Amino acid sequence: IQSFMQAVRRRHIRDLTKKSRVYVQKGVVLMGIMDESGTLGPNELFIRYTDPLSNRPVLRTGVVLLSKMPAFLTGDMRLMDAVASSHPFLKDKIDCIIFSQHGDRPIPNMCSGSDLDGDLYHILWDERLMPAATSEPGFYGAPDPVRSLPHADQRDEIVQFFVNFMKNDILPTVALNHLAWADQLPAGAESEECIQLAELHSIAVDFPKTGRPAKLSNKLQPAYFPDFMEKKRRVSYESKRAIGVMYREAKMASDPEDVHVKFDPDMVVEGYQDYIEEALAMQTFYNSRLDGIMNQFGIYDEAQLLSGHVVKFMKIHKRSHYEVAHRAMEQSRTLHHDFRNMFFEGLHDDGGAKEGVQQQQQQQNTERDEGDDDGGRGERGEARASNNSLDDKEDEIIKERQRVAVEDRKAAAWYRVAYHPDYTKEKEEEKAKAMAKMKAQDYDYDDDNYGSRRRRRLILSFPWVVGDILTRIKNYAFE
Repeated sequence: IQSFMQAVRRRHIRDLTKKSRVYVQKGVVLMGIMDESGTLGPNELFIRYTDPLSNRPVLRTGVVLLSKMPAFLTGDMRLMDAVASSHPFLKDKIDCIIFSQHGDRPIPNMCSGSDLDGDLYHILWDERLMPAATSEPGFYGAPDPVRSLPHADQRDEIVQFFVNFMKNDILPTVALNHLAWADQLPAGAESEECIQLAELHSIAVDFPKTGRPAKLSNKLQPAYFPDFMEKKRRVSYESKRAIGVMYREAKMASDPEDVHVKFDPDMVVEGYQDYIEEALAMQTFYNSRLDGIMNQFGIYDEAQLLSGHVVKFMKIHKRSHYEVAHRAMEQSRTLHHDFRNMFFEGLHDDGGAKEGVQQQQQQQNTERDEGDDDGGRGERGEARASNNSLDDKEDEIIKERQRVAVEDRKAAAWYRVAYHPDYTKEKEEEKAKAMAKMKAQDYDYDDDNYGSRRRRRLILSFPWVVGDILTRIKNYAFE
């Protein structure tokens, strides 16, 4: 549990330091579609979403702040009216934002030049984040293509275009420069430098379609960068804005904490020794497979893998962070399912378990035979029939207790090989040395090389494939 909590904590701290990602309760992120019924008027939206806490549909009405990320101009954020409607086209839609088809200009286009091709929109109604008014939206018209090709054979042009694109693609640079200027200039995003960079960003976005590159002049290159951008090779300063304050507070809380493994004496079950040898073999097999999954995705911490709160993957994975995390969790679930089946495989076919039940049944049958010699006639016959029914129930109870006892002994053995110092001391010593070295070198949690991560792994999840049985054992101590 401690490892899982740390995995969640580290992931949220990384989101704060790297992306300034903050949860806003009074807000949603939805995909947009157009009102094909024509019901909505200019500047009106229809918003119905599923509340994540109650899992019930919620209709949002009133003034809301609409934007699409990234937003480079203050005019990219629009104050809109969310309205209710009984029209069938509108009231049947949920978890999307519906835009009006009326007005002088499409509302999505006012938001960073967006269109309804799968873009996601941020909708907020938190009064603390609502501006009193918004500026005029920027103009996001794509320039004309450089030239058209009259002939069919375009292989040379394709090669030349690819080379030009690699040489002139400055989209990330433009976005980062805009962020730096907006942070250090008093006018922020309304400064002249930011307005020019916003226009260049629009041109750079359309570059693959138009072939017209954006030209970044030297005067738009900032000499200083805020600390939250982590430009280690450039001159940096301490940002006074909200992002800088959050960044430094998150950094102060991001030092890694060691997880101390403690063996719980309540998890000792008499007879666990019979399953220790098997448990060690299964643990080695489990750790090998889990280690393979973590190696594949570049995850050093099993808690991050099993919880889905992965801080960082290997750079070879080009898919989104969410997609890679989902694939990794699917493999871990398969591993959990496989070893849970292995735990129960042949467990209740054990000869000792059957023999114990048979001995108790034989003893009960002998006692019945000695107390009844009339073949079950009359009142004794009825009593015998009643006793047989009770005996059947007792047999079921005995079998159930025997089943539980066998499961508990085996689960206790699995827990012991994962947590007891007799089996974890060597790994703990390796991990402690690695942690001491990290602190001595002013260790940066996110920049650690993968090899040192592997050396200090301590896998604890092996027995928790039967966590329900471990919980049952612990409950015995409470009872």
